[in-house]
Amino acid sequence: MNIFVIWALFLGLTLSAESISPITELNELTSASPNKVIEVTNSDISFIFGTKEKAVEREFWTVLALTSTHPSHGCTGCEDLQKIYGRVAKSWFADYLDLNMLYFANIDVVDPTNMQLFEDLGLTTIPHVWLIPPNKKDDSEDDDEDEEEGTKKIKGFNLLEEPRFTFQIPDVGNADQALEFARFLTKNLQKSILIRQEDPVGSFIQTFGLTLGGIILFKKRGPRIITNLGKTAVYKAIVITAILAFVCGYSFTTIQRVPFIAKNDDDEVIYISGGQSYQFGIEIVVVGANYLALGISLVSMIYFGRYKVRAGSLLENEAAKSFVVISHSVVLYLLYSCLTSIVSRKDPGYPYHFTKLF
Repeated sequence: MNIFVIWALFLGLTLSAESISPITELNELTSASPNKVIEVTNSDISFIFGTKEKAVEREFWTVLALTSTHPSHGCTGCEDLQKIYGRVAKSWFADYLDLNMLYFANIDVVDPTNMQLFEDLGLTTIPHVWLIPPNKKDDSEDDDEDEEEGTKKIKGFNLLEEPRFTFQIPDVGNADQALEFARFLTKNLQKSILIRQEDPVGSFIQTFGLTLGGIILFKKRGPRIITNLGKTAVYKAIVITAILAFVCGYSFTTIQRVPFIAKNDDDEVIYISGGQSYQFGIEIVVVGANYLALGISLVSMIYFGRYKVRAGSLLENEAAKSFVVISHSVVLYLLYSCLTSIVSRKDPGYPYHFTKLF
């Protein structure tokens, strides 16, 4: 009886261990890593993908970085990758910790036990960044079946044959590289990533110091400057420009260090990016110009609406005045439609748009 109980417990534990999802182990390894990147050792990626005999059924995506941090290799691209890889990984998990959708792994040849994997892959250059999609298929898809048992066979895993998306590290600054990497992931996963600052405390102290210094300087010399410039058109233009810039997201673009202009796969300029959590620098100009045109048109329409027709005046009769006011109304409608079209591009569910112009 005791032997039977022991055997049953052993069998139950064995079956339970085999049925545990790899996500549990991946979550533990990710949590234990300071930068949320799993470091591969001994050329062993079976805990993510399985073996050549039997692949792991994955419902998650995997970013695989193959690189070298050995100084003697002189790999500039590898150095750039190390600066952005962990930063993007931490930013992802800051927003999607419990989603279990994406994991980051790093294979570094500075660990000699990983050389076998590089040799098996036949790699002669580094770095490589591969985004490997899930391999779980729907029940409707064709799979190899065991004719005798009627069960589906799970094919083995071969990294060289696995479909993947490749990220090419652009030759730009590290901040822009991180943004491009995040954009690459966003495009394929349809999940936006907000890149976090590496040192938010230091950034706050720097911003606070500059702001405090500006206030002290303005307190000492501000009244004199305002007295000299308060009545000039230049001062008014500066104030209006500053208001438009900050209303249209200048602070966001500078904090996130986003590029001013971006292009799509067809080499066309992207004027308005999709999604509410991101924008390019050029959007400040587009939205700001729209606001400015709206303001000018509204003030102009009010002016002509209150305009008194007299002999020798600009508008010779009431008909001309009505035409000008109606024309301004049409322009206002088009400009407001342009503004709501921009909002609809950022938020497709926005319900208060006028005519969609683009």
